[in-house]
Amino acid sequence: MTQRNGRRRWQFSLRAMFVLVTVLGAWLGWTVHRANQQRLAVERVTALGGDVEYAFEFDDVLRRTRPANREPPGPSWLRDVIGEEFFLRVVAVNLDSTAVRDEDLRMQGLPDLERLGLGHTAVSDRGISELRGLRRLRGLICDDTQVKGETLDALAACDELDWIKLDESPVTSVGIAQLGRLRGVEHLTLLDTPIGDES
Repeated sequence: MTQRNGRRRWQFSLRAMFVLVTVLGAWLGWTVHRANQQRLAVERVTALGGDVEYAFEFDDVLRRTRPANREPPGPSWLRDVIGEEFFLRVVAVNLDSTAVRDEDLRMQGLPDLERLGLGHTAVSDRGISELRGLRRLRGLICDDTQVKGETLDALAACDELDWIKLDESPVTSVGIAQLGRLRGVEHLTLLDTPIGDES
């Protein structure tokens, strides 16, 4: 009887180990995929002349407040071995004054993006519609662009979006109506913007 119970415990332990290895393998595969996707996205941003910023660099990415200690997360020896991209989260992308095009704004690989700067570019409403997957976006800078605001409803799923800057952009009355549908937006700037001019 004792020998039989011992076999059962061994069988159970082996089964649990297989389950644990399967779960660990799935998590590791997801982590590697996510890190690779983010790395490719960062390479695309830098190729366009832009730059990125990471979560560990800020207390609040919109207010630009920085912590006293800005050490990347994770043990330094492990970052050296497997690479920093497994520990870093991109929260801000700055493409201001670059040659970014609408089709460049398919921001796959940046699920944690909170702040996106597109000022002084040729980005238009078509580019804004590409941002619908950025569920954590909090701030969007589109001053001096071709954005009329007519596709801003694409950002309705961005539940945390509370700040939009559209200074010196040709925002139309349709765009203003779209802005009204973004219930979470509390800070909006429209300096030197010809509101309602449909031309």
